[in-house]
Amino acid sequence: MAISDIKVRGMNVTWNGQDLGSTTGGVEVAIEVQSTDIVTQESTAPVDAIQTGAVVTLSMTLIELNTANYNQMIATPTGGSVAGSDATVYGHGSSKNGVSMLAMAQSLRLRPVGNTTEAEDITFWKAVPIVDSLSFAPDSANSMAVSFRIFKDSSKPTAVDLYAIGDVTGV
Repeated sequence: MAISDIKVRGMNVTWNGQDLGSTTGGVEVAIEVQSTDIVTQESTAPVDAIQTGAVVTLSMTLIELNTANYNQMIATPTGGSVAGSDATVYGHGSSKNGVSMLAMAQSLRLRPVGNTTEAEDITFWKAVPIVDSLSFAPDSANSMAVSFRIFKDSSKPTAVDLYAIGDVTGV
């Protein structure tokens, strides 16, 4: 292994074509491979396991809380917005209850800070942000903890229908 393979750098995050700005604490991708054990009469220990699916989620904490990010993270996917007397207001209510989350999914792209090519990009084809919390503290940056739920894109090859690492042009 080469020391040059050890990388310490953040990720630029884009959802629905919009740069989400600075994050704090990094970006974490969690992958849970689901499986069913195969057992026989002769043994209670599994003799094999069959993969039945994979669940991918991504979490981060945004610290650039501006109107565009409130709209992208709250109103566009799971919340809503209404015109107030002076400006548009954003929040959560019951307007999206019963609405397909897949229908709200958009492309999410991670690109290492400083990269100018797609070589190390991670592209999630269908991602829906869910605001986990908003934090307002007098001694640190205000923040928005966001989890992205990743859905399968049936128009992509099954080997990479959740996400792909690298230049996805033509996939």
